[in-house]
Amino acid sequence: MKRLLLLPAVILFCLMLVAVGVNLRLSLFRSNIITETFIGVGNYVEILSDSGFHRRLINSLLYAVVLVPAQAGIPLVLALFIFDIKKSIRSSVMFALYLPSFTAGIIISTVWRWILHPRAGLANWLLSLFGMEPVMWMGYRGTSIIGISMALTSVALGFYTLVYMTALLSVPSEVIDAARIDGASAARIRVAVLVPIVSPTIKLITLLVAIGAMQVWETIYMMAPVQDATNLMYDLYQTAFRFSRHGLGAAKSVVLMLIIVVLAVVKRRVEKPRVEKSRSVRQPCTLKDIATRLSPANTKILAAIEEALNKKIPELDNDYWKPVAVVKRRVER
Repeated sequence: MKRLLLLPAVILFCLMLVAVGVNLRLSLFRSNIITETFIGVGNYVEILSDSGFHRRLINSLLYAVVLVPAQAGIPLVLALFIFDIKKSIRSSVMFALYLPSFTAGIIISTVWRWILHPRAGLANWLLSLFGMEPVMWMGYRGTSIIGISMALTSVALGFYTLVYMTALLSVPSEVIDAARIDGASAARIRVAVLVPIVSPTIKLITLLVAIGAMQVWETIYMMAPVQDATNLMYDLYQTAFRFSRHGLGAAKSVVLMLIIVVLAVVKRRVEKPRVEKSRSVRQPCTLKDIATRLSPANTKILAAIEEALNKKIPELDNDYWKPVAVVKRRVER
């Protein structure tokens, strides 16, 4: 019975394999809506000799370079800043950040197209307040990539902040309490304790953003930048559906798929997964160990530790975090 639950996923995976196979076959033909002519690897040869394709490949990498720090870094900073504030305030902030995700990408792109309008746009109006000249945001390659990246980040910000928030809230409170007992400040706890703990989530989001940067299409289509700022996905769309060169478009999609697979493999190789056993990795941390780390100024905590040691409280043992929790409870009394 349990195996039947996997049936929908298996069916979808098989359909995906069929689609990939059909696409690979089509990439070997010179094809339009009416005719097909087998040309072998001719489409791939044309791709390698096309300078426009090379330029759009570089643009795709530039989008990734801009989007990865923006979509993986800014949400992390926001999550670290608000994860321990009052729950009602945190929920309100998260709702405000996530709100753009409920809006269709076409609508968001239209809004940003107005914001970046060269004459009536909000961005240039703000620049004019500081005496700066208006910018043709969609008229140059560099500014187009930055403007489109801002639009994409505004949509993804709430989702990735929510993912980070979930990871941070799953960190045991005893870990943070132990860091505080060691005298770590709030900033130090965030940088030296929480960030390493959620590093698997950071790596996952980095990979997702990098793959997503290679697949940007509708935002570029709607914001209509100069051709020098388009990417592989937009080039694929134009080749297959605007110029009806379906075989060449299929070949470009195969190349894009291979680039994404390479990114995933490189990420797996660079990230050397560490299999850790919770008990074997944790070093023993008894009350005596805690006492040796504290300065004489922590008189209240030292007194609680001394009292606990003298009374030989049964619940204290060599477990990693239990002594910390016990001391915390006794100090709070």
